[in-house]
Amino acid sequence: LLGAALTYQVSGSLVLAAAGGTVAENLGFYGVMLTRTFREQLRHGGLSGGQLTSRAAFARTGALSAAEFGPAELADSLLVRPLALYAAPLVTNLPLPLAWFAGKVAADAVFYLVAAFGHLAGSRALRRLTHQRVHELDDVTRASRVDALFDFARDHDVAGHVAHWGTPLLMIDTDDVARRCRRFQAALPGVDLQYAVKVCGHPGVVDAVVSSGGSFDVASLAEIESLRDLGVDVRRAIHTHPIKKSAEIDAAYRAGLRTFVVDNPGELAKFVGRPSDIRVLVRLSYRNRAAKSDLSAKFGATATQARALVRAARSGGVAVVGFSFHVGSQLDGVAPFVAALTQTLALVDEVDAWGGPPLEVVDLGGGFPVGYRHDAVSIEEIGQALQPMLESRRGTLRFVAELGRYLVAESTVLVTSVIGASERGGVPGYFLDDGVYGSYSNVICEDVHPVIVAAKELSLGGAEGSQALERVTLAGPTCDSVDVVARNYPLPQLAIGDLLLSPTMGAYTSVTATDFNGVPRTPIIAVSRRARAGLSIRHEPAREQDAA
Repeated sequence: LLGAALTYQVSGSLVLAAAGGTVAENLGFYGVMLTRTFREQLRHGGLSGGQLTSRAAFARTGALSAAEFGPAELADSLLVRPLALYAAPLVTNLPLPLAWFAGKVAADAVFYLVAAFGHLAGSRALRRLTHQRVHELDDVTRASRVDALFDFARDHDVAGHVAHWGTPLLMIDTDDVARRCRRFQAALPGVDLQYAVKVCGHPGVVDAVVSSGGSFDVASLAEIESLRDLGVDVRRAIHTHPIKKSAEIDAAYRAGLRTFVVDNPGELAKFVGRPSDIRVLVRLSYRNRAAKSDLSAKFGATATQARALVRAARSGGVAVVGFSFHVGSQLDGVAPFVAALTQTLALVDEVDAWGGPPLEVVDLGGGFPVGYRHDAVSIEEIGQALQPMLESRRGTLRFVAELGRYLVAESTVLVTSVIGASERGGVPGYFLDDGVYGSYSNVICEDVHPVIVAAKELSLGGAEGSQALERVTLAGPTCDSVDVVARNYPLPQLAIGDLLLSPTMGAYTSVTATDFNGVPRTPIIAVSRRARAGLSIRHEPAREQDAA
């Protein structure tokens, strides 16, 4: 409106005023929109959850804006807006400013109507492009996964276990779980390890955590009982579910747990009047759209809410001893960890400045990533970034972390076999004896896509030597069209009975599987080099459990 008015004042021409208003509209609109989009892409636009460079963010901003507003802008700038701003004063009896405003509103309505279709089309195209790039498997990564699988198969006699147990079969290397515990402890010295049982509660994993000096993060009574059944002392465990029934709190307390997490006044109220040795952590919310699972979308308190919870707890006689947070599951980059810890420590200092008992604990949560079809930031890189802040609080704060995916995902291999073959639209398709309702449930639940390698590529269970790869579709065993594990995936030509191996299958696979269609859950066995030397193997095959 200002552009139209100034142009008209200088020229006295409604035509030039319409052009001036159109130019000013574009400068104002795109000045704000492009700046905002650029900042969003710079922070959150990485295809794999990481940050973009300024050049990449600028290019992505241009592509997104062109897709969303290109057609609408062409129609708006060349025809609709100049015509509306020119015609409005002629066809109405309104004063010029009001007439131009009416013309602007009419042009805006047309612009956003066209832009809405562009937004939908552009978003769909971007999702397809992003999904394809994120889950594409490059030759270098594939080669490294093949090498790792070859070592696993050689060290743990995959062929022998398949001959004994059949397929599908999940094999957990418990030595590797223990090694990852030690690796975490070396990268983040002094941070207490609390393993998240929900990720995979297999006895072999629990044994490895206990033998490494770790404790546990539990979120239900069933998880507590499973640990107690294995002889685990749960007094050092933390109950991290922010929402609990009062009866669950009572039962957890009787089992020996003393540390619980809350994130809202209703949950805090459940602890008023309970035994004085209960310790409470306030869960903070740090939104992270780059994570596969942004847990703060469901749980956590803002800083303002957390301050109020601490004050209310102290008024009600509940011992709040610290804060916890979770930066999100399966992300890339160290920036979210650094930002969350920085803000949490600042809040600790603020609360301590009030007087009263100083806070004692900061729970760093989980989210430590692993590599599926792309390598992820290492635990050492995360530790290096956090170490200065942790060191500055040694002796005043106890730090804990809820390790889950990092400990077990890459320690576990799934072995499946081809049970059928077909062709659809010229694309070969193979049916496996495990699928998205089973161990590949992470494909659906988390949008995580594991690597899949044919055993014949490892010279196991089939013809030896490298073979040409073709793009295929892999489907699961259920009679449901949703049960598709991978599309357009590179594999050699397969036959019924051929074995396939998937690494990185220890996290959120067996625990989120179902018995849909009557397909039994995949057996799980724990293997180790010690077992191959003649020591016992802990195993938990689903078929034996069902029989029992």
